[in-house]
Amino acid sequence: MPESESLEEKLARLGREAEVAEFGPRAREIMRESDVEFDTALEQAITERRDNARLADEYNRTRDLSEFDEAASVPVEVRRNITGRDKRG
Repeated sequence: MPESESLEEKLARLGREAEVAEFGPRAREIMRESDVEFDTALEQAITERRDNARLADEYNRTRDLSEFDEAASVPVEVRRNITGRDKRG
């Protein structure tokens, strides 16, 4: 760290280094696939990851809700027989 580098500058530099370490391989793939510079490809890689995470969260929430709906439609007696206890609530 250069003496003149402020804490904010150091944090920004370290954040950039972390992004490059995490997303750099995908950014390089994007650069090969399309004619863009590294910074643009890095932003695309980060956006891809965020979008994928959001879609996974939405899918998991939807799946959890559908499992809840299915469980709610099973009669209490059947749930008791399967689990040995009442799982209504």
